[in-house]
Amino acid sequence: VLVGDDLRAPLRAFLRAVLRLDDRQIVADERVHFLRIGQNRLELGNCGEQFFQLFDPPEKLFREELRRLRTDHVDYYLMHMLTDTATWQRMKDMGIEQWIAEKKRSGSIRQVGFSYHGNSEMFCKILDAYDWDFCQIQYNYMDEHTQAGRKGLNHAHAKGLPVVIMEPLRGGKLVNMLPSEAHKIFADHPLNHTPAQWAFRW
Repeated sequence: VLVGDDLRAPLRAFLRAVLRLDDRQIVADERVHFLRIGQNRLELGNCGEQFFQLFDPPEKLFREELRRLRTDHVDYYLMHMLTDTATWQRMKDMGIEQWIAEKKRSGSIRQVGFSYHGNSEMFCKILDAYDWDFCQIQYNYMDEHTQAGRKGLNHAHAKGLPVVIMEPLRGGKLVNMLPSEAHKIFADHPLNHTPAQWAFRW
């Protein structure tokens, strides 16, 4: 859903209210930012960009995150669902690199990374666009050649970049939504592993 100029201001106000009032989660969460309106097509950018647009500068929000986590630092700070280099450039234009550098100098952020949903070509470009400490990708035996895929995984490995794997069971689909033929293949195997075990072993 593309939002016209006449709705942009009230939607921004609504997002601000939600982000301030929702105590159930740290703010950088797609359930708050997306609001399930299309795929965040509010012309506000992705979560990372909204983080800066709605809280510019983000220092107040970051202090609140530390308070909720009951700590003075975050070991692994994740920019959720950084989708393309254009978004990263807009974040750079808003000062994200300087903000990260200051936080790392002070020790309040130890490692910074991003999570990704998209194709392998763009993933590799984002990897090369900044000196990341780690990344997070969707990876399982169905997504070997989609998402960041094996190509992206190998590119991260070549750069010496640690990779966190999400969706190893593809949201449970590799357990609860397998076709009967696949269940039979697993059941007939002498190792007698469950579908979840096969997915994790892979």
